[in-house]
Parts: sequence; structure tokens; C-alpha cells
Amino acid sequence: MNKTLFFSAVMCLMCSVANAASAPKGTEIPEYRRNSLNFIMLDVSEGDAEITSIFRQAFTEMTVPVKYNDHNVAAELRSFTLNSMDITDADHEAYATATGTKKKNGGFGKALGGLMGGTTTEFKQFGPTKKNSPVAAWKYLNQSGMAKEMFAKWFVNPQTPDELSVDLLRERANFNATQTEKVAVEGSSRGVFNQIADDAGYELLNNTFAVVTRFRYMNGQDMYDEIIEDTEIVAQYLPAQAFTAAMTAATAAAIAAKQVIGDGYVIYTTTYLYQLVWDDEVQQAVESNWNVDGFNSLDCFRLKYIGSENAYANVLGNKFAKEEAIRLATNRAMEKVLAKLERKYEVFRTRTPLTGVDPLTADIGTKECVEKGDKYEVLEKTINPKTNKVDYKRKALLEVETVGNNITDGSEEVGEDAATRTTFKGKAKNLYPGMLLRQTTK
Repeated sequence: MNKTLFFSAVMCLMCSVANAASAPKGTEIPEYRRNSLNFIMLDVSEGDAEITSIFRQAFTEMTVPVKYNDHNVAAELRSFTLNSMDITDADHEAYATATGTKKKNGGFGKALGGLMGGTTTEFKQFGPTKKNSPVAAWKYLNQSGMAKEMFAKWFVNPQTPDELSVDLLRERANFNATQTEKVAVEGSSRGVFNQIADDAGYELLNNTFAVVTRFRYMNGQDMYDEIIEDTEIVAQYLPAQAFTAAMTAATAAAIAAKQVIGDGYVIYTTTYLYQLVWDDEVQQAVESNWNVDGFNSLDCFRLKYIGSENAYANVLGNKFAKEEAIRLATNRAMEKVLAKLERKYEVFRTRTPLTGVDPLTADIGTKECVEKGDKYEVLEKTINPKTNKVDYKRKALLEVETVGNNITDGSEEVGEDAATRTTFKGKAKNLYPGMLLRQTTK
């Protein structure tokens, strides 16, 4: 497809969302633009070989949750082993610089010395798995050209790999053709490519993420140690006071987790989150090289480190056979860590439709780790008539009143409440099904 044909295709896409009025209240729930996820497994190849094999199989079969777009790349790029990565001191230094995790003066060493009654100013020497895992994830994403692979999934049609295409962008951007204000873009003096890039590009391309996850099988004491040490790895870069607060909270969480686990086992995940960067530089480069050879020659694609989180899920061996129990726990641990990443990082927070207004309801709940008292802003989607760019205006603030029980696979011990939808309290005036909810802290 040459650039002229590309512009024509994009114009058709933009025209398809034009000339519609605001949503009639009470209509069916529309589709909406979702974040896109690429799942990658960091295989540490430790412990029982049978259990490791179950991890791998569970990950291979794992589906991206429905509130996200599946942006998984080729299967051969979706997992790598820690042992295959040669991690050097130079890699650690480069990782710290690239991700902004350089040690701060007066941080880990000073605080740890105070907590332990010593005066050490050196880093604690973690084992190779803990110390190298975040660096290995970062290095693998760079060595594999993952950012380019993820952009290629957006623009290279697998049916016609010798041409670039906007088909996937059209498919996912059409989620905007819903119950919101829209304007036609025909006749605009701005380039068509820039119009779609400013709108769908920002909302879809820039909200594409690589999720690198390490799974481990452990008992209560292992879990306790893991929580403490994982917190130490992150907190070592904090000033002394912040380090002490983080370790105090981690110790309390570790004790509570150990008590819950008892004599059982859990699947524990550590997940590193990276965001695909779509900015003016990338946009201009793609626009100027809208052909396969030009696209392949570009080296401006990159992933930005957002942060990490940990989560665990109980292996319910008393309810399921061993393999099934581990598989279910692996999937549940993944759902939990994604929910924790959403809570922690605003850039990763998803939107979900309001499904009812009397009462106020949404199809989220225990599966997404919703908690009573959580706050959600209600967003109405509009289009700025000057820029033709989608915008979201806050129309209300709601609070979770009751949490729906929407875990149906038995992967977790939950209540038997028949209500599967979460309900909210707040002012429902001028709200209607299809408006979008997004978790907020303010």
C-alpha cells in the first residue's frame, strides 16, 4: 500500500465514525477502546521440572483478559529463559540508567544498616534470580527488538506482509464509533495521517504494553521471604525514611500472607510493565516511511519502563488435581498482578462500561480485585471540534458499594453471593449505560 492509498484507507476509517449524535440513554452497551497487552514469560527454570512445565503450558494457553486487546507477538518471542541471558555489571548499570532506578544516596544501605543494627553502606547481595530478573527482562526486550515487533503487529498485515496496513488500527479504533459526539474530518487542512495518529494513535498505540512475568511455586515461608526480598530490591533505590516505611509494610504483608497460606502452596508472580512509545518522532518517522522497506529501516521504536508489581494465588490442591490447580492459580495470579499494576500506575488504568444506572452497576468485581470503597470516575467520550481528537470528560465520581463475585473457575475461595456485578453509590443524574468508568484516587 503506498502513502496515497494509506491516506485513503485512513479517511474511510475516520468517515466511519462521523455524523453521529450523542448516545440515547438506555441503549445497548457500546464497544470502547482498550489497552493492548503483549504477554511475555521470563522462565527462571528453577525448582521442580514438572511444575515448571505446567507453568509454561499454562502461560502458552493463557488468554489476554477481555478488557484488553490481545497484542501478543509471534509465539517464539513470547518467552525466554534467564539462563540464556548473559547479565553483566554493565547491563545492570545500563538498566538502572534507562529505567531511572539508580541507587540514591542515603538509601538502601544506610536504612538497612539501621534496621539490622549495623552500619553497612553496601547493597545486599541478592541471589542471581532476584538480582538479574528485572535486568534480563529489560535486556531481552531490547535484544529481541520487541518494540518494533509490537509496532509491526499494528501495521504489517500477516496476510499481505509485503504491505503496511491500517486494518488492525481500523478494527480497534472503530470501538470509538459508539454513543458519543463525533465530527467529520473531511476537508480538514491537516494531514489525514496526523489526524488518525493524534487520535487513535495516542489512545491505542501509546496504550500498548509489554508485560513480562516470572512465575514461582512456593510454600508459606518461601512466600514470606519472597515478599521481603522483592521489596528490598525495589526499596534499595529509596531514601532511608521511605525504605523503612516500605519494609515495614512489606513485613506486615508477608506475615499476613504466610498465615493465609498455612501449609499450602501458591503461585507467586513478579511482573515488569513496559509501555510502547508513540510520540511525534515515531509518528513522523512512520508517516515518512509508509512502506515495508522504509518501516523495516526505522530504529526509533522503543519501550518505556513503567514499574513492577507482585501478586500470588493459592494453589487449591484440595479442590483440584495438581496440574489443574497450578494452571488455575497461574491464571489467577496473572489477573491479580494486572489489577495491582492498574491501581499503582495511572497510565495503565483501563476503562470499563457502566452497565446500569438504577442501580449503578458494572461488569467488574472479585476477578479484577475490586474492593468496597474504591473510587471510580465516570467519563463521557467527546471529540474536540478544533483538533478532531477524542477526549474524556469527567461527569461524576462513584464509590464501590458492593463487590460482584465474578470468579467462576474455582481458582479462588470466594463467597457464594449470587450478584456478579459490582454496584456503586453516587449521583446518577445524566449518567447512562456505556459511559466509561476508570479507577481513581481523587
